[in-house]
Amino acid sequence: MLVGTIKYTGVTISDAPQMIKGRVRLYQENLLLEMDLTPLSERAGVKLWQHITPEPHFIHLFKQIHRGEFLPTRNGAHDINDFFMLQYESPVQLFDTTKLTHYTIQDVLYTTNLAPIDSHTTAITQVFLLKDLPKERALQLLASAAKMFCQINGGDYTIDVKEHTQ
Repeated sequence: MLVGTIKYTGVTISDAPQMIKGRVRLYQENLLLEMDLTPLSERAGVKLWQHITPEPHFIHLFKQIHRGEFLPTRNGAHDINDFFMLQYESPVQLFDTTKLTHYTIQDVLYTTNLAPIDSHTTAITQVFLLKDLPKERALQLLASAAKMFCQINGGDYTIDVKEHTQ
């Protein structure tokens, strides 16, 4: 698998703008409609990840939406993080690096509250992508996510993609 890392500095976390809240909600509503036509188990990303690991956290988000329980908005960081998990159909985790001393890939795949972020922080996002995705495309996805995150929460970012072998 590819592990994408986005490191943020100078981030100020606050409520997501109404436009982002609306976009995330619309995306969830569209997913709900799609899941009426295509079962969750047939979604490409979900299907692939279930072959890798029993049930990473992001699949719970899909199940919640499938029950008609849309994800609540929390703040500009978590809302964007949830949006990209749904869009990429891959595990995406956001951590406050000032609280995080050590973690494993398994921690990231299965733990939802490893090092929660505060309002002013240095943060890191780990994005897990499948190996068949070309590295250039992975870098484009990370750059897109990082730009959107920084437009909402400020700060600067650097990105990196590495191959992780299990």
